[in-house]
Amino acid sequence: MSFIGLVLLALALAADSFAVSLAKGARIRHPRIGQALVVGAVFGGIQMLMPLLGWQVGLELQPFVREIDHWIAFAILAAIGTKMMVDAFREPDGIYQRNAFTIAALILAAIATSIDALVVGFGFGFLNISVLVALATIGMVTFTASFAGVYLARFFGQHLGHHMGRYVEFAGGAILIAIGVKILFEHLSR
Repeated sequence: MSFIGLVLLALALAADSFAVSLAKGARIRHPRIGQALVVGAVFGGIQMLMPLLGWQVGLELQPFVREIDHWIAFAILAAIGTKMMVDAFREPDGIYQRNAFTIAALILAAIATSIDALVVGFGFGFLNISVLVALATIGMVTFTASFAGVYLARFFGQHLGHHMGRYVEFAGGAILIAIGVKILFEHLSR
């Protein structure tokens, strides 16, 4: 996977973190930089750890599924992307509706939004990818997106922030599907 592909993957994975951060920031009258930094650190850190866990599982299974690894990567990315696109326009569940700006609430929200990163990490075992670079890129992009989500909410307000988050999550899902299709075509054309 090229670095541009990796950045697009990281942006797609960060889309739901951005949307949740935007919603959390919209609930605060005047979000401060410190609050945005904490949200970015929690979301970025967990988003970086989840693919590491998935990668370990993928390494264990790699010898058994080597012949169909491209189909697995495509299926994972397409499923996650489709789910993100569908969920973008559903009413948010309880994890998004919490007003609490506590570390515990942030960790729960970060785990909920990084399950897709866990599954994508599983696919790292099947791709020609530097896992360290991938983890660092995913963590930094998610940190930046989450920080920006909280801080931008100050300017967009609650109503606009909620709707903008939906479109960002939808776009993230579309990017994941496109990356999955690209991986599939690259392997089938060999």
